[in-house]
Amino acid sequence: MLTELSIKEYSKKLASKEAAPGGGSAAALSGVLAASLMGMVINLTRGREEFAAHEELLGSKQQALTRLHETLEQLVSRDAEAFKGVMEAFR
Repeated sequence: MLTELSIKEYSKKLASKEAAPGGGSAAALSGVLAASLMGMVINLTRGREEFAAHEELLGSKQQALTRLHETLEQLVSRDAEAFKGVMEAFR
């Protein structure tokens, strides 16, 4: 699975002659990173007195981000696998 590779290993695969991983996989990885940054902001905000009135909303958004993160993580590899199938169909 691509998500088990190190950043260095993934970027080497992305730069290789192989058709996959490609743009879809890289876009999903970018989404994973964006969701992670949003999660960091929520974690830095929750529990702070000045944001106490927003605790319920922050908790809800944190749960939604967890689900999004998991979905995008799966798509990193699923896109590459799907594209390999497309390339094989053209052979």
